[in-house]
Amino acid sequence: MKVKIIDADLDEIDWKDDFFRISSSLDPLKMAQSINTIGFINHPYIIAKNNKFSIVSGFRRLSACRYLRLKCISAKKIDPQTSIIECSKLAIADNSFQRSLNLIEQSRCYALLDSVCKDQETFQRALSGTGLSNNPSLIAKILPLCRMPQSIQDGIEKGAIPLVVAQMLSKIDEASAIFMADLFQQLTLGLNKQREIFQMVFEITKRDNLTLWELLHQESFLNIIKDKELDKSRKTSKIRQWLKQRRYPHLSHKLKTFNNKITQLKLGNQTRLTPPAYFEGKKFNLSLDFSTRQHLVDFRDTIGRLAEDEYLASLLD
Repeated sequence: MKVKIIDADLDEIDWKDDFFRISSSLDPLKMAQSINTIGFINHPYIIAKNNKFSIVSGFRRLSACRYLRLKCISAKKIDPQTSIIECSKLAIADNSFQRSLNLIEQSRCYALLDSVCKDQETFQRALSGTGLSNNPSLIAKILPLCRMPQSIQDGIEKGAIPLVVAQMLSKIDEASAIFMADLFQQLTLGLNKQREIFQMVFEITKRDNLTLWELLHQESFLNIIKDKELDKSRKTSKIRQWLKQRRYPHLSHKLKTFNNKITQLKLGNQTRLTPPAYFEGKKFNLSLDFSTRQHLVDFRDTIGRLAEDEYLASLLD
């Protein structure tokens, strides 16, 4: 690739052309401070196009120069005869070898090469020397991310939307995907709870022949989301409870009956009886808190009442 350093006027740069852009953030402030103090460590790459210069690599650097209101900068001008594939590889390598790329930036890299390569063989060859993984399975997961709605991309970049959840969101209608992604970020949910909620929502809609949008916009569900009296933890708990009641109506009724029956036994705050998960199996857990010998003696009566309770006996039998 033929390159020469030139002095370029910032007015000659086509700022609307972001075809080769990899960087997510173009916030100029931090880099402007560095450029203002020591200048360029690595010159931006530009190429002549339609009487202007298009940026191949160095969007953040040039944005910082623009912020500093510089008139002219030194840049590496690429020979106009250079192929678009080579320019794309340069843009990717110049970013990937300087820092770790987040998932959206990696996605932009793959999408860029995908757009300029005519077939899979050319695509795989182009990956050589870019610093990117050439694993087809990983590429298939990452490449579509930069084509998702912006709010979801923002969540992925912040680490609020894990890759596995992003893949789930990519398979549903856009409006519902944005709604769910916003909800996950609002509640700052981890991977397991996001996946649990997504799975229950999917199963409910499939069983009840509802669209995702119809389920997610039921009044009782929206009332929980809009309740300003609930903190994130309580709101998450109520949302999961609402979904479980919809997903497992028989189980929800059974759990409510169980809790009512146990409350009637007046076991006290020091005794907790937990049923088996989903009432599958017969392994109950009895937890006793005590600090004196008398407390322990008193529990004999508690255990006796449990052993004689007909409702509990029916569950065990």
